[in-house]
Amino acid sequence: MRPLLQLLVALFLLCIVNTMSAQDTEVAKSPLRSNSLSGHVLFIDHKSPMEDEKFGFDEITNGLEFAYHRYFNNFLGARIPFKAGLMRVPEESFDNKRTFVGLDATLEARLFKEGARIVPYAFAGIGGVMERDEDFYTQLPLGLGFNIKIGPWGFISAQAEYRMHLNDALQRNNIQYGLGLSFLIGKADPEAEELDELLTDSDGDGIPDVKDKCKDIPGVAAFRGCPDTDSDGIGDDLDKCPKVFGLKDLLGCPDSDGDGFADMDDACPDLAGTAAGCPDSDGDGVSDMDDKCPEVMGVSAKDGCPDIIDSDGDGVADAEDDCPTIAGAMNGCPDSDGDGYSDAKDPCPNKSGTIGGCPDSDGDGVVDNKDACPTISGSPSNGGCPAVSSEIRSVLNYAMQAVLFETGNAELLSESFPVLDQVAGIMVDNPYYQLKISGHTDDVGNDNTNLRLSEKRAKSCLEYLVTKGISKDRLSFIGYGEQKPIADNGSSEGRRTNRRVQFELLVEK
Repeated sequence: MRPLLQLLVALFLLCIVNTMSAQDTEVAKSPLRSNSLSGHVLFIDHKSPMEDEKFGFDEITNGLEFAYHRYFNNFLGARIPFKAGLMRVPEESFDNKRTFVGLDATLEARLFKEGARIVPYAFAGIGGVMERDEDFYTQLPLGLGFNIKIGPWGFISAQAEYRMHLNDALQRNNIQYGLGLSFLIGKADPEAEELDELLTDSDGDGIPDVKDKCKDIPGVAAFRGCPDTDSDGIGDDLDKCPKVFGLKDLLGCPDSDGDGFADMDDACPDLAGTAAGCPDSDGDGVSDMDDKCPEVMGVSAKDGCPDIIDSDGDGVADAEDDCPTIAGAMNGCPDSDGDGYSDAKDPCPNKSGTIGGCPDSDGDGVVDNKDACPTISGSPSNGGCPAVSSEIRSVLNYAMQAVLFETGNAELLSESFPVLDQVAGIMVDNPYYQLKISGHTDDVGNDNTNLRLSEKRAKSCLEYLVTKGISKDRLSFIGYGEQKPIADNGSSEGRRTNRRVQFELLVEK
């Protein structure tokens, strides 16, 4: 144990030297409160200090320590601890426990540092112990500890001390470990309270709160305790863009286009300009993006255009002229066909018309360029062509079931010819119609086979109509197979209905 004792003595002397030198400095003033109380739970080891003995948890006993502390200054004080507890002694081979009480008188030296939350300390002195079945005896305590600040007046405290007995024959050397709390008490010293306020450093950056503009954020002295997150030489408290490297002249914000306007205030951050950071080609104070006359100097009241400018001389200012380079009376534009619609908005500028400027020759409400039957009045819902009459619909519906084929193939039966002739007549009488022919089958048989059969039957009808003089360009065919039934395939009647060819008149412009 001699090396441990020497180490404790050296550390205690270091604290004393530190205390003596610190008393000459400005900070060596009385603590905020010069008194405190502490309490520790003790863990007592009498076995380890003995020669040839090893530490063991089974031999550890417990006790309590309550101490009064009196501080002379920030670095030196006195402490009087009272102890009580149990102990194991070598005379009884550490098998039995004995009670004891003790009272010490010690000096305490602290390694005080301005603003520190952890304060180490060392202590040494003399103590008396009263042990059951033994006379009163003295010991020399020597120890180290530290306090961790948990509030204005409270600390968590941990310490270890070596207690050397003055009578070697009694073998009472021991080590005591303590863990507990310490509280400052008593009336505050106003001057010391002011000093404590001057020394308080909430964010631990070494700058007292009274001088720290960012008390809760660690910073540097150059920026009055505030950080400089973007390292642009402007503290975050004054930096309008604290996370982006910027310029001092723009309070820490960047200027990507170098026009003197910070990006955050620049309407055109990537284009150098003079009007709110945007280009102003004509120099009239209205940025090009808002200037209706960007190449001609104007006034802001006219959105960057001159008070009056009329390039084509038609009496309509260019700013309001739909055709600023062509004279006209219709919002500054001409009306070539004289239908009351300006050429700029007339889809048929060279044809006089009544519907949006376009003609409607048959007067059916569908302009000629969208009317499938421009010379025959029809229905808008039918592309401007006459609606399909009920008589025509009846023929087409009848043809759907009357067109018959050889079983299992696409060859037309002769009894189908009369109704197909009627369909051809409809196409001749209504040259503006297109005809779509679609073939269908029931669900009996293979799907792909049915699809091919339905397509071939539709094509047979188309080829018959072509022989009757109907242009192939007006005809189309498709096969759907069994995909679009109109009756239940579960009955023979339903299957017969589903085996059909449909004829649909269409109008295409």
